[in-house]
Amino acid sequence: MSTTELELRAHRIAENIGEKHPTFEGFDVRADAGEPGMVYVALRQAKREVRAGERFAGKLESLVKSEIDDASSELGFAISLGQGNQDLLLQIELRES
Repeated sequence: MSTTELELRAHRIAENIGEKHPTFEGFDVRADAGEPGMVYVALRQAKREVRAGERFAGKLESLVKSEIDDASSELGFAISLGQGNQDLLLQIELRES
């Protein structure tokens, strides 16, 4: 898959997250595409709400799967969870299999 295709998929996933999940469990959500194949998601002001982040990761897993299933079998992904200054951060990395 080309860099441009990964970039477009990441942008589409970030847009879908913003449309389908503007908030999650009372926390505002921000989703941005980064370098090709990367999506950065923040649960605003939820730094210590790891369980909420884990539940949100499950929701994002379904969303990302539906987005890449139509691509091809050569694309997979990983979701990582971490903490920022005030936000709980999720990183989605699209990977070629």
